[in-house]
Amino acid sequence: MAVARLLRPAPSSFLDAHTRRPAYGAYVGRLPALGSLCGSLADDLVRRKRWVWACLSAEDVFLAFAVVRTGYAASAFVSVLDTRRFQLEDCAWTGPPLLGRVTDDVHAAGLVARFAAPRVCLEVSRARKEGGLDVRLRSKRLALEVDAVMLEADAPPPLAVIADLGSGDVDATEKRALMTLRGHARVGHRRIMLDGGRGGYDYTQGLLPRRTRWRWAYGVGTTSRGDPIAWNLTAGFVGEAECAVFDRGGVHGVAEPVIAYDEARPDGPWSVRGSGIDLTFRVAGVHAERRRLGLLRTDFLQPAGTFDGTVEVGGRVHVVRDLPGVVEDQDVLW
Repeated sequence: MAVARLLRPAPSSFLDAHTRRPAYGAYVGRLPALGSLCGSLADDLVRRKRWVWACLSAEDVFLAFAVVRTGYAASAFVSVLDTRRFQLEDCAWTGPPLLGRVTDDVHAAGLVARFAAPRVCLEVSRARKEGGLDVRLRSKRLALEVDAVMLEADAPPPLAVIADLGSGDVDATEKRALMTLRGHARVGHRRIMLDGGRGGYDYTQGLLPRRTRWRWAYGVGTTSRGDPIAWNLTAGFVGEAECAVFDRGGVHGVAEPVIAYDEARPDGPWSVRGSGIDLTFRVAGVHAERRRLGLLRTDFLQPAGTFDGTVEVGGRVHVVRDLPGVVEDQDVLW
């Protein structure tokens, strides 16, 4: 039996009007602007982390990318999964902070996220009256060009979470899924029409602990009956507050699952098990980043592939087969 969690309407302000502290909780609706998140220059330089991760799924291609901005560095990556051949191509970039930018308000008009360096430009902006994000990606290394729109009109509302991490640390995030796509992509010599596809994003910003660890599963597609479905599931870190399933009925808060795999074989099967969640993930390829830069350490895996299994929400059991997405294991000292 699945256990659903109550999600309150999102607050209009990041700070609670009575306590003047962050409005902690898990909500349905837009995350408020986070301009008041940092209290000092030292926090902004050392503790503040911001990123946008997004995915586009259409035809037999699942494309994921991210822009990450800290006070002392910027990084980005792109992975392209061919679900027909079950093959993954990916690349990553790291450089000084001036290469990257992530907004404090994911709903404000203008630039949302950007990473630009020689031979690569990843850009997400908000300029459309109908509500949505414009995505423009260029990578010479992958021979990749994407010009797309992610529309919000027919999508379920987002999940917004403001979490108290203790010791003055706070995390704020908005997860979105089942956004309708328009546009096109070119991968190598192949042109892909994105119209009618689905996508979503993870916008996160916070004053994070020196060490952050979590596992994550994100999938977007349709059930065996053709109904749209997606999920954002986190194990560790903020945990249950970030766990939700998206479908035509809206956003359903669910319990934190167990996300498991053989750490000696990250390209082997992963399992995602919890209340109402019974999924197996088959890996097509692994995007991995392992860095040792003085006091900084990154151990990051984001395999791409497909989910099989069942998801129970709203009194219905949804069966999924070959639904594209990613899993993740992150352990970062930053």
